[in-house]
Amino acid sequence: MKTDLYALSRVQARLKAVFRDDPTLEPFSNHEYFRSGGQMRSKLCVNLGRLFGLSYDTIVDIALFTELLHNASLIHDDIIDEDCQRRGVPSIWKEAGIPKALLIGDLLIAKSFEVASNANEKNEVKLSWVKNISLATNAAVNGAIRELDYDTGDSNFYRYLKMAELKTGSLFSLPVNCICDTAQFNPLKKQKISGAFSKFAIAYQIKDDEADFLGYKKGRNKSSDLLNDRPNIFYLTQDSINETSDSYSEIYDVHAGLVFTARSELLDVNPRISSFLDNIILPFVAMSKDLRTNSKPSRANKITTTFANNESQYKFAKP
Repeated sequence: MKTDLYALSRVQARLKAVFRDDPTLEPFSNHEYFRSGGQMRSKLCVNLGRLFGLSYDTIVDIALFTELLHNASLIHDDIIDEDCQRRGVPSIWKEAGIPKALLIGDLLIAKSFEVASNANEKNEVKLSWVKNISLATNAAVNGAIRELDYDTGDSNFYRYLKMAELKTGSLFSLPVNCICDTAQFNPLKKQKISGAFSKFAIAYQIKDDEADFLGYKKGRNKSSDLLNDRPNIFYLTQDSINETSDSYSEIYDVHAGLVFTARSELLDVNPRISSFLDNIILPFVAMSKDLRTNSKPSRANKITTTFANNESQYKFAKP
């Protein structure tokens, strides 16, 4: 399955029009900050939407309000973490100042609701989109607050997973939930698909932690999470930051378990999704080691299927 470049170009054109048509956003309409990403959420919308038979117009609407909400979260996240750059591009707050950047982020959230509510869809579809945006925003904020309040001396791994599920998984699952509602899937099928993509998002958060730990993040200092007292799975599992990455095989097992389980669940729903997963999603969440999707780490799968109900029970063993 190849990503439809025509649909992606329509999303980008609509996104640019949102900025161009608003006097507050217009000065940022060509800002590299909003163009330097890999359009992963748009690619998710296009591929999943086409697979499930949605029209181009519907797919573009879902991708558009997803991108708007995602960009808002990035602006706010950069302010919270005091990151001066993202993907090598100056953060919005660094150029416009914190007060204005906060308002721009808020405006993008409002724009996402505006796109959803003004779409040329049945009222029940638009209502479901607005509800999903609201739920995703609530979850992401709660996840961000959990991150701020996180006791980095606490090695409870379920607590970390729940934080990642809320903070990262909610916005990644947003377009999936909207696509499932529009396709009129039953609640169990929707939950299975959405849950699988939430697992991919948690796997991506672990990858992001690895990048910070190893100093791979463009425009950021190595160990930024440690310096900002943010929960990072690699620091939560060690007694000393001088230990080697070989000491963290359990993290890679958990990551592989998340990816294996998510991929298996989605193939069970529709085998035709395999090309999209293997060529786009898996590279997106890949860590520096092999994803090992052909093996099934038993402990990791146990963790990924039970953490929501056992948040207080599992503590990572020190290497």
